[in-house]
Amino acid sequence: MVALEKSEALCFHGPRRTPPPGSHLVVGCTRIEVGDTIKYLGLILDGRWSFGVHFQKMAPKLLKSAGALSRLMPNLGGPAASCRRLYMGVVRSMALYGAPVWYGALSGDNALQLRRAQRVLAVRVIREYRTVSAEAALTLAGSMPWDLDALVLAAVYKWRGDQRSLGQKPAPREVEAERLRLEEDAVARWRERLVDSTALAVAPPGQSPRHSPSGRLGRPKCCRTTAASGPTSP
Repeated sequence: MVALEKSEALCFHGPRRTPPPGSHLVVGCTRIEVGDTIKYLGLILDGRWSFGVHFQKMAPKLLKSAGALSRLMPNLGGPAASCRRLYMGVVRSMALYGAPVWYGALSGDNALQLRRAQRVLAVRVIREYRTVSAEAALTLAGSMPWDLDALVLAAVYKWRGDQRSLGQKPAPREVEAERLRLEEDAVARWRERLVDSTALAVAPPGQSPRHSPSGRLGRPKCCRTTAASGPTSP
């Protein structure tokens, strides 16, 4: 049974069009107003597929999680870096939920809000001052920018869809191989960003990116963080 009184409606439209004022649907004897947004499977959709409201509401949740990390894991003492990176991985899963759907809208304010939350977490993971740059914080934390992570997830999703449209069903090992290939490309893009921003070198020219035993991209080996605070040379 469908509770009509709890139902919502949304009109998808182009950038220069909006639903007529007072738009609504009538199902049975129930009037359902056409709203500006609708929450569906954890994503907040809007009529233009811009996902602006989705990121506006998601960013405070991510920053709240970062605040919880600061209370549970102070800079002096507290759990080791591995525990901090594990917590960051949990928040990453929250941030990248539905990435194949909203990646096309990841620009401007949406990308800025996502990057801001990741930087706050990375600074807490490496136990550094809040003035450290985002590029340096992410590199020391071994966390690839979430927009590149989202690119990988979206590309894998598209690749699997393309394979199915050709009548093929990729095996898990084939999907994993494609994911690793796309991650290699994403790491190369990340390296280019670091070089362009002159933040620091991730690896010598020609060196392939390294992966952690779990399959996730590991921290660059050019630097590490001490148990107390701040980066040191190997």
